[in-house]
Amino acid sequence: MMLKLCLIILKKKKNETKLSDLCTGLPKETITFIQYARNMKFEDKPHYSYLRSLIRKMASINGLKMDYNKFDWITDPIPGE
Repeated sequence: MMLKLCLIILKKKKNETKLSDLCTGLPKETITFIQYARNMKFEDKPHYSYLRSLIRKMASINGLKMDYNKFDWITDPIPGE
């Protein structure tokens, strides 16, 4: 019962929070990305190239390099091991 109440309160808070408040200080593409995702229906197929272009633009604005060959959970082997 307590979990259900917490989920209801969380849902209400999420719905009341404006994206502009949630994304303060972030590139405007962040809001565009979230709006796109929120407006999708379950059966919709995402336009992946469009979403990737938003992510690339956000990375560029923040001076981040897109490294497509590495993931946080993959580490380089230690020499000699």
